[in-house]
Amino acid sequence: MANRKNKEEAAKFELSDWGWGSYTARSLDNGKYVTSADDQNIAASADEIYGWFVKEVLHLQPESQNEFKLSTWNNQAVVLDEEKKLKVSEGTDAAHSSVLEKEIIENGMEEAIKAAKESDVAIVFVGNNPVVNGKEENDRPDITLAEAQEKLIQEVYKVNRNTVVVVIGSYPFAINWVEKHIPAVLYTSHGGQELGNAISDVLFGDYNPAGRLNMTWYRSVDQLPDLLDYDIIKGKRTYMYFDENELYPFGHGKSYSQFEYSDFKFSEREINEHGEVTVTVKVKNTSTLSGDEVVQLYFRSLHSRFQRPLKQLIGFERIFIEAGKTKDIELKVKASDLAVWDVTRDKHCVETGEYEFMIGRSSADISLQEKLKVNGEVIPSRNLYINTRAENYDDYQDVIINECKEGGHSVQTKLGSWMMFSDVDFSKGIQSIEARVSNISETTQIDIHLEHPQGEKIGQLLVHNTGGIQNWQTVTGAVSIKETTEHTKIYFVCKGEVFLSYFRFIS
Repeated sequence: MANRKNKEEAAKFELSDWGWGSYTARSLDNGKYVTSADDQNIAASADEIYGWFVKEVLHLQPESQNEFKLSTWNNQAVVLDEEKKLKVSEGTDAAHSSVLEKEIIENGMEEAIKAAKESDVAIVFVGNNPVVNGKEENDRPDITLAEAQEKLIQEVYKVNRNTVVVVIGSYPFAINWVEKHIPAVLYTSHGGQELGNAISDVLFGDYNPAGRLNMTWYRSVDQLPDLLDYDIIKGKRTYMYFDENELYPFGHGKSYSQFEYSDFKFSEREINEHGEVTVTVKVKNTSTLSGDEVVQLYFRSLHSRFQRPLKQLIGFERIFIEAGKTKDIELKVKASDLAVWDVTRDKHCVETGEYEFMIGRSSADISLQEKLKVNGEVIPSRNLYINTRAENYDDYQDVIINECKEGGHSVQTKLGSWMMFSDVDFSKGIQSIEARVSNISETTQIDIHLEHPQGEKIGQLLVHNTGGIQNWQTVTGAVSIKETTEHTKIYFVCKGEVFLSYFRFIS
């Protein structure tokens, strides 16, 4: 950052590699971070790495072994001016940056390896900066650790098998190699100024931890749908719908104590939709260390009209148990806690049927299971003779929920989109359909099919250009079926872009 004839006079910086081309540089002379805070100059003047636009982030593009190009947080070129000072070349991309020379005075990787060789135990700290590579308006490129951090762990482990990895992060990481090789892993979020003391207490056994993960840790982004796909059911997101092998499950966590579960039972074997049941279980600390256990209670519906979670947390309790002692844990469950949103009637309801309850240490580590019968509602067949919101479909392909300024929402489609409504009662017969629609393109056709998107076509709607997305019009179309039909599926198959707010069939 300074032009000097000999290296002894040059400024020295501590360079941190956060991955994916993002670096920060802290001056060893004044302790401040290099920044482009004024969008004009590059200077070591920032007290911390922070801001909505994190201007302490630098991008380094290698040109040769000892040469590189520097650019700003938003990829603006950094050039040398006539006075040999670094300036931001606004409006110019990184390809036009001046070529700079670097000299490594001390290699952090080499120093870490040396320290690990000389130590009984190596502790490697990795993770993320809360505002670099992943925050609001900035999506991280992957869910792995930075490449340099992965390499650091592996190189340290090569020379010292007694390696502990401490991950300090804002989110889950895909640390597959770490999980396979490293004997001990500790995770914590960015906990404030006492974080160092807290970690030390855990590592040295002065505190028996009992933290639990509040998110599923996946093995790869390949296990996740598109970043903008917010449908956790079809996308199989979260522990509730994910059916593959995760890295660490929701609710996972360990302590220095071990616990055993027994005598799992209900106060009642059957309740109604307004009832309540008390769940009890005995938990014994089978170790020689007193500690906390987090007892987690999950449930799933065994008979539902809808696709419901594989399991869903319904209660938990963190309890301290002395070594060798047993405690009775009691959790209360209301029938209303089992309710599901009924899209056919726009309301919550408690379905009649059996529910399986699972209790254990995490969503994947279940110790005991029991069933409970609930007498609630039986959801009737769909009544599509009344105005039905298009957003209340049972299944879909390639649609987006959009706004409708007349009230509620609309469904935005494209060529090949479809919506499915199941368990439909057409016992009164049908002769036409009426729909509230808008369209900003050429005339779009919506075909109506039975049972399958390519099933028997029973009608169609033609939606002409309405002059605006929020210019809603009512259209009708002829529909006919050969005979009255019950418990069928209806598909709306769209031949182009259209916005559908609600519809009804006319008998």
